[in-house]
Amino acid sequence: MPSAQPEGEPAPVDGSLPSWALQDVGKRPFGFYVHVPFCRVRCGYCDFNTYTATELGGPGQVAGASRSTYADAAIAEIRQARRVLGEVDVPVETVFFGGVRRPCCPRGT
Repeated sequence: MPSAQPEGEPAPVDGSLPSWALQDVGKRPFGFYVHVPFCRVRCGYCDFNTYTATELGGPGQVAGASRSTYADAAIAEIRQARRVLGEVDVPVETVFFGGVRRPCCPRGT
């Protein structure tokens, strides 16, 4: 079943956050989730905002995720988060990787 956008305002294209969300950055634990979007189906127990490879893409974009461009896209997301968070040193306490499971993604890809 494809994902549906939650009710409310769409996320800003530039990833900006309201000032109240940034006021305690660096003062509380910080973590992030890295989704590797090559699942064939979404697991029913997954609580994260995830998409299968064929659900990715949008208007004017090629639908689907690409193994050849994934690393660059993930790095671009991390850089965007850095810009949004500003110059505050934010130690990352937790990084959770989820999504793809073998044998969907062969070793070394």
